[in-house]
This record gives sequence, structure tokens and C-alpha cells, in this order.
Amino acid sequence: MPINRQSSLWPFLNTIAYYCQLLSTRLRHSAVERGGVPERSRSIRIAARVKPTFGTSRLTRISNRKCWNQCLTVTVLRALLLCIVCLTPEHVCANSSVDSVPQSPPIVAVFAGHTESLQWHGNHQGIKSASGIPEYRYNDNVAALFAKRSSRDIRYMVFPAGLNIPYQSRAELAAIIGARALVEIHHDGVQPDIYSRLLQVRKTDPMLSFYRGFSIHVFPRAPSLTLARDIEDALLAACFSASTYHQEDVSGERMKLVPGTKATYDRQGLALLNSSNIPAVIVECGCIANPVEDKLLKDPNYQHRIVDAVHHGVQRFFEHDGR
Repeated sequence: MPINRQSSLWPFLNTIAYYCQLLSTRLRHSAVERGGVPERSRSIRIAARVKPTFGTSRLTRISNRKCWNQCLTVTVLRALLLCIVCLTPEHVCANSSVDSVPQSPPIVAVFAGHTESLQWHGNHQGIKSASGIPEYRYNDNVAALFAKRSSRDIRYMVFPAGLNIPYQSRAELAAIIGARALVEIHHDGVQPDIYSRLLQVRKTDPMLSFYRGFSIHVFPRAPSLTLARDIEDALLAACFSASTYHQEDVSGERMKLVPGTKATYDRQGLALLNSSNIPAVIVECGCIANPVEDKLLKDPNYQHRIVDAVHHGVQRFFEHDGR
């Protein structure tokens, strides 16, 4: 029986399914790496290796238990997936026409940039702020506030860095939950030589006024560009400073500004953006390498102002889009 995508449970069920698949894959790969067992015959060969524990060594018994636990975990996960698909409550299933189901608000997937864990290749905790705090914690604090902005018009689904979702999988997850847009929250840094200088300058130094402000990063595709422009306009209207230092002619910068914008950059090389089939942007809330702005970005009131502005930009985008 098909599942009705208009149901409020649709994104929840799909998120559970995604994590079950992800965990099952990780367990399967882990078993193959440890035992060299081909995937298609893994369960059979694991079972064949496990012999009665009577008269065996303690190490062998421990190894056997791990094998059985591995099989049991994967089996339970697959059973849960089957239950999600087959045993969905009747009100989620399409027993009635789609027209009879109330229109649900568009879903926006909000990811906190980077990961708390370092176990996934290519992921890390982000830059260190002027106060020595890893970036992912700033990202988590801001992303969490979006959950309180959910309303009849927009529903935000927030994925904190502590979930350790690989950046390679985020666009796919957003599509799985039926999101209409994707926003990833980050906080900016600077090049290493500038970072060390920023930590030593006086409060009146012009460097502190230059290396600051928000920026937006986008793949130059029409829907994403519209979303980026709407968020930029909302941030500027809320009196946030636009970051321009990414255009500097120095190694690691030289970013191309999107025509007609003040702080939106063309980032065709970022996997999250170029792999997304829905409008997607990265919002850099400010420069935490700047000691002055770092203090602002840790202020809860300042964080609320940022989220309010981004939320207004997202609202404007869906007004254009006609939902």
C-alpha cells in the first residue's frame, strides 16, 4: 500500500529508514573489513564459523558472540525497515485521494555544518574560533533555533553536528525526507597567517572591520540562486554586515561573487551544493576567527537575530516559489 507523502509522518519515517540503512551499511562494511567475508554470503559464513563454545578458548567465545551480535543487529535493522514500509498506520496510507489530505507546509532541512565525530573520511569539526571553540558547536547552537521557527507556513527539520551525518549524504537525506530546500549553517574563518594576526591586533585595528560579516555560498542554479538572494536580502535588511574578504587575491580565497549580490559566492566545487536536487545554500553566519565578532556570535540574542533573518529569507523564497 503506497505511503501518502502529504502525511506529517512521512519525513519522520523516511529519516528512520535512512539511519537504519546507514547503520546497517556501516555494520556490514565493518564485518567485511574485520573478517574478509564477501557481502552476499556474509551471514551464512559467519554462522558456519560459529561452533559450540564448550571446550573452546575464552577469546574464541568472545569472537563468536561478536559474530552473532553482528548478524542479529543487521537482521533487526532490516526488520525495522520492513515494518516502516508495511505496517504504517492507516491514516498515513493513501486510502483516500491526495486532494482530501490537507496541504502540509514545505519542509526545509537545516544541517549544522561539520561533524562532532572525526570517524567519517573528509569530515571534521570545522575551524577553531578566536576563543578556541570548534566551529561545529557554533553551528549546532544556531541550527537548533530553527526548530522553534516551524509554523503553518514552513517546517524545519534540524540535523545537529552530533548526528555525524557525512556531508556526502546530506543532500540525499534532504531529498528522502521530502525537503523543498536545504540550508547548512556554518561560521567563517580566515587563512592561517591572517588568523594568527587577528589574535594579536588591537581592538581598533582595521583588520577587525574587514575580516567579518556573513556570506552565502551557492551552486549557480536558478532555484538555489533565488534562495540565496532572498536570504542575503533578509540579512542585509536586518543590518548584518556582508563579508567581502573572500574576494581577496590570496591563496585559499579568490572566490567569485554572484553578479548583483554583495556576499553570495559561486561555489561549484562544493559537493553538498552541486549534488543537491533541491535549492541548497550554505550560510556562513560570521567570522569566528575575529575576536570581536566571535563574542557576538556566542551571544544567544545575536544568534536569534541571525535565525530570524534567514527564516524571513526562506519565507520570501517560498512566496516566490508559490509553494
